[in-house]
Amino acid sequence: MIGTTIAGYLTGYSDATHLNLSLFLAFAYLFPDYEVLLFFIIPVKVKYLAWLDWAFIAFSVIFGSIGMKIVAIVSVLNYLLFFGPDIIDRIRLRRKVYINRKNFYRQIEEARRANRDNMRD
Repeated sequence: MIGTTIAGYLTGYSDATHLNLSLFLAFAYLFPDYEVLLFFIIPVKVKYLAWLDWAFIAFSVIFGSIGMKIVAIVSVLNYLLFFGPDIIDRIRLRRKVYINRKNFYRQIEEARRANRDNMRD
């Protein structure tokens, strides 16, 4: 919130929209499978609404005024400041899991080949 306030004072553009969007991104990161009823009828998961949130922020950065661009970027930086280390840890963990699975399947294939060769002999 402090970064968004400072960016608002420096650029002259003050809007709480991007701050609320970053707070919604935080909620969506913590509870991605939470369902919200759209028009009190259609259940929509928060993770899909977060994609719309990212699209709105990207639209603001691409087509907005310089003040809006700075405020949008600072709001994303607020999000990354808090969740960045966790996101990096998840990426590293997924990479390790991918490598472990690849090695596991390679070992299984080698064992099957060895077993077939032993059956032939």
